[in-house]
Amino acid sequence: MKYAMERASRGETILTLEMITIRHLDELKTMNGPRLWDEILYKTLKIIKTHCYSTHLIYILDGSVFSILMENTSVKNQLLINQEITDAFNTLILDYESIEPEVTLNIASIPYTRDIANPFDYRAQVLRHLKK
Repeated sequence: MKYAMERASRGETILTLEMITIRHLDELKTMNGPRLWDEILYKTLKIIKTHCYSTHLIYILDGSVFSILMENTSVKNQLLINQEITDAFNTLILDYESIEPEVTLNIASIPYTRDIANPFDYRAQVLRHLKK
């Protein structure tokens, strides 16, 4: 992330950090056990990988927060990617008839600005928006 931030600060690329979490996933784990929880996380990661560009860096933060470092992606394309991920996730969840709580995605993204100097501060800023 540090190198991408340096490239963005020099104007070589545009950069957005996005984080995705699954609402009510912990409740689902408590009610249905870790197997279903793991299965949904795995399938969600596959959905994210399918819809993101090959230039995006995708990683998992803290077990259930998916992070995507999006370079050279316009806001329009980012919104299209998010809609495709959300639609595919909603279709996935419909396959599980036994799920009681409403399981949805929560997506937060913040474009990089030169005001952000530290990668950890950047990540913390997106996490704060994700938890709202």
